[in-house]
Amino acid sequence: MFWIKIEKETRPEIIKDFDNYGKSKKVLVLIEGKEPLVAEYNSGIENGEKWEQWYCPDYEDTIEGVTAWCDCIPRIH
Repeated sequence: MFWIKIEKETRPEIIKDFDNYGKSKKVLVLIEGKEPLVAEYNSGIENGEKWEQWYCPDYEDTIEGVTAWCDCIPRIH
């Protein structure tokens, strides 16, 4: 297991596409001063502008301040 820093412009792979955005599988994320959280990375294009966000299913909301992520949560089928 290793953490991938956000400053490297590396994001989790988009695995599911919708009409106007895509999302990654769930990963662990670090936010300074907090415990690791499970989240997914979302990105899309709106009005010609690319956007991205981290979404935490437990909070049912987006989260700010993600500094690193770790791809260590297995998929459940």
